Amino acid sequence: MLIKQWLKLHKTKASALRALNQALGARYTSNRLYDWIHDKHRLPIKVEKYMRREAIEYIAESEGLVLGSRALTRLARKLS
Repeated sequence: MLIKQWLKLHKTKASALRALNQALGARYTSNRLYDWIHDKHRLPIKVEKYMRREAIEYIAESEGLVLGSRALTRLARKLS
């Protein structure tokens, strides 16, 4: 569910993967994304944290809230 919601924050799956890989210094592929969506591989904790944090930031901004980096991290941690 988190992955599908996170993907909605991006125009394409390719742009979502680019953002993820750039943020985490990784090289995840569209095949791996497919595996995560279909529970063929477990979502790595660092990826889950990144997706959750990005989703929280989007929701906050859409509600007119601006959260600092520490607040985003704490909120994402509490929701995991």
